[in-house]
Amino acid sequence: MKILIGLKTKIFIGILVLFIGTFSIAYRYNRTVQIITLVLVHNYIYPSTKFRVDGDKLYMTGLISSLTPGQLKKLIDENPEIKTIVLEHIDGSLDDASNFPMGKYVREKGLNTYLNSDSEVSSGGTDFFLSGVNRTIEEGAYLGVHSWEGMGDGDPIEAKDIPKEDPQHRANAEYINYMLGSEDFYWYTIYAAPADGMHQMTKDEILKYKVATKIIKN
Repeated sequence: MKILIGLKTKIFIGILVLFIGTFSIAYRYNRTVQIITLVLVHNYIYPSTKFRVDGDKLYMTGLISSLTPGQLKKLIDENPEIKTIVLEHIDGSLDDASNFPMGKYVREKGLNTYLNSDSEVSSGGTDFFLSGVNRTIEEGAYLGVHSWEGMGDGDPIEAKDIPKEDPQHRANAEYINYMLGSEDFYWYTIYAAPADGMHQMTKDEILKYKVATKIIKN
């Protein structure tokens, strides 16, 4: 059977093929396109944070996105016995506008946070770890921090190079102050590693900035 395709349909298919091809090339070679795609997919399409409940513990792994607070609140509402959130592998946050309020929610609920000896938590995951009333780390856990990029005269600029009084610092600094009673940890993080790098915190640094309330030796 012969199928007839109209001119408009042919044009549409041609444009679609061209778009897919162009996007594929851009995604492969352009870091900005990769980041934008990652944010769109995990913030609005596919939940990137995975949870499981075991007794009074809620285990959490993946990227924190704008979908994560809803997932977390639903599980806590359905499982009022939860006392501790165990962070397993959290590479970071795609949306601080969601991550910070979620952290404050956890603190207001009086929940604790915990890192196992094989936990690997970085960036926005480290920020979220601070939300626990009691914050326990088993020796061997990886806790990473780094700077972030803001805008200066229209161009990207490292946070450490942005004047301290600039409003771009406020959301991060105020969150840290809310959790730890001081902004010191925030200012430490922006010098610890560049935005595209990561610094693994030492035990001394963790204690100095009161990131953990308890460190457990194995």
